[in-house]
Amino acid sequence: MKLPKLFVHTPPDVAYKFYKSRTGTSVPIRTFLNLREAAVEKEVYSMIGVADAVLYNWEGKPMYRKAVRTLMRELKL
Repeated sequence: MKLPKLFVHTPPDVAYKFYKSRTGTSVPIRTFLNLREAAVEKEVYSMIGVADAVLYNWEGKPMYRKAVRTLMRELKL
């Protein structure tokens, strides 16, 4: 069985909250946005073109987790 390719799009404000909670630091939002503009990070956005599905993570972890679990259940993964 070929697994589908999933792209998770997370807007900058939600990604910033994830980053801060994961790293335990309080970097300014401008610094974080500059990190997202790095060449390697920009490559991530090109992956949307090869994805079979796009999950828009607007709400944060609880809704994201629920959406992924629902998708896995629907695909019987």
